[in-house]
Amino acid sequence: MRLHVEAPKGSGNIPMSITWLKNAVAVWDRIMRTAAYIAASVVIIMMLLIVWDVVVRYLFNSPSRWISDFAAAYLNIWIVMLGSGYVLLRGGHVSVNIVTSRLAISTQTKIKILVGILGLFYSVVMTWEGWYLAVEAWHYTFPVAADLPVFPATISISVGFLFLSVSFVAQIIENGLSLYVES
Repeated sequence: MRLHVEAPKGSGNIPMSITWLKNAVAVWDRIMRTAAYIAASVVIIMMLLIVWDVVVRYLFNSPSRWISDFAAAYLNIWIVMLGSGYVLLRGGHVSVNIVTSRLAISTQTKIKILVGILGLFYSVVMTWEGWYLAVEAWHYTFPVAADLPVFPATISISVGFLFLSVSFVAQIIENGLSLYVES
């Protein structure tokens, strides 16, 4: 998300609060970009682990007890949750704009703000519930061969939705500032 906000016509300089908001959104954008790089690195790690598991299974007849469970239980969910905020900021989530694409730009922006507020509400609830689930799962393990703890997988829900919540706030700020510029 590249935020380019200019002062409204005839207003002089951009107020300090808008500059601060732009800087906060830019910092969050860098954080989300870093999270996306981490998610991409986890994809590579998962691929290497699975290749290793295949090699040792077929060449040495010594299958791993934990790699497939670890990849399925932990790595997949962390990839999705780490990347969700980044994808939101880049406009990569699925959207249906058959009706809204025919509306005026300012109306589209207002609808984006409303959708952002609804998404923020949902994400905050999911962050809270994910945290609650993680706390409840502290003492449990997956019933698989590796007997992996559940907590690292469940805390990813809270972390991912926290990232999504802050990304919704950044998106709302960006859309609000673009309305401000239009006025």
